[in-house]
Amino acid sequence: WLRTAAARAARRPQRRWLPGVAAAAGVCLAVGLGWMLYTDGNPTPLTYANASLLPQQRTLADGSIATLDAGTTLTARFGWRKRELALEHGRIQLQVEPSSRSLRVQAGGSSIRDIGTTFQVERLADGRVEVALLEGVVEVTSGSAQHTLSPGQQLQVLASGKIQPGPQLSSTAAAEAWPQGRLVFDGTPLATVVERMNRYGSTPLVVADPDIADLAVSGTFRAGDSHELLSALELGWSIAGQPRSDGALELRRTY
Repeated sequence: WLRTAAARAARRPQRRWLPGVAAAAGVCLAVGLGWMLYTDGNPTPLTYANASLLPQQRTLADGSIATLDAGTTLTARFGWRKRELALEHGRIQLQVEPSSRSLRVQAGGSSIRDIGTTFQVERLADGRVEVALLEGVVEVTSGSAQHTLSPGQQLQVLASGKIQPGPQLSSTAAAEAWPQGRLVFDGTPLATVVERMNRYGSTPLVVADPDIADLAVSGTFRAGDSHELLSALELGWSIAGQPRSDGALELRRTY
């Protein structure tokens, strides 16, 4: 019986990988690995949003600390080789966790790259992007233009894509204030002041007179305290808020 079973087993055809099948399997494996490398592991995007009226601090998946200003939305992808963030709107401060993987922040048409540093990025309603560096080094790219920032430096990327270096930060007061719920302005255009203040308040302010939109405003205010701002505007610049039917306050000169 054993000899008969052995004979039957010997007569069974042996399974062999045909050359074509083996080649096809190799191609599929190579394509799959290539696709995974191309998509950096195809990481699932993570969304961080701050719908409150105060800045919030979040720890990202890579260990970096992100402070999201009120009304800010940030999307993150962390892959094998790259760390990519997209600032949809609002303002963030990033304390980047050092890593061999570079971190890149996309804000509109601007790209900010760094490895282990602290910086801030803001997207404004008119299409401008502002970048301020507190520690380390960042590289800002817009189209073919590129600019490297050192600590204490800031710049703007205009809606046209042009990089416009800003003045040296006289102090870090303004950059350090908003994560603590205070707004510091130093010759800031009124339109930008209003946009930032509106992130925190329930009563929106509207610059109704285009002639005052670029008015330079300086001062320190509590985030969301539009009455404090209005008092300063009326006293120093003769600008008052006039109620509208939709609940907003229109800013106009009083003379």
